[in-house]
Amino acid sequence: MLSLRPSRICGVRFLFSTIVAFGIVSAPAAKAQASAPSGTTWVVTVDVTQMGANGDYDTPHYGVNSNPTTAPNCGTSSQINTNRGDVGVCAGDTVYWNAKTTKGNGYIMVYEWDGVLLSGSTSPHRFYGPAGMNIGGTTASAHPQNGGHGYAVAVYDPDRAAPQPKLVLDDPQIVIGSGVPYALIASMKQNCGDLSRSLERDPQKRLANSLCDQIDELIRIFRLP
Repeated sequence: MLSLRPSRICGVRFLFSTIVAFGIVSAPAAKAQASAPSGTTWVVTVDVTQMGANGDYDTPHYGVNSNPTTAPNCGTSSQINTNRGDVGVCAGDTVYWNAKTTKGNGYIMVYEWDGVLLSGSTSPHRFYGPAGMNIGGTTASAHPQNGGHGYAVAVYDPDRAAPQPKLVLDDPQIVIGSGVPYALIASMKQNCGDLSRSLERDPQKRLANSLCDQIDELIRIFRLP
């Protein structure tokens, strides 16, 4: 399962601020999307008219839908936080983003560093277009880049009322295929705890605790429950 998540906000804020300032997205420039493949199509709605998951208007409110709705989840759907813009997909699936703005004006840009979404046979990394348009690409069906992949999303809404920002930025992730081996990490955590308890009076307990700490860090990085 493929999962995308926005990241690296400082650099992204500069990038998108520059884009808006120079009017690079001032005219619809998104290319027509190729016909969708036989896999599932996912549409991530990036809504800047509502509060985001952080309880403020500085981040978008997300919605995720699939066609067909009975799409396979590749085993990680329960770990994907769609409220924060993450989307979990299978190899060969298509991911689109669609911005919802105050009056239907403005633009959306998505930049995904790893180039896991294809437009035809190329990996453009950047997708952009006017609010209301589906933008995005398709994951490879052969040799997909399984796991989590960060992406940055920016929506420019010229009709937002102050003090709400007109440029909204976020950094969710796309998770492809089986994604992070959640079950394996959970099992490691359990075994580590058992080992630490069994070494209660052993000098090696400190090493066991260090291992447990590293597993906790994995859980934090991948936002496991």
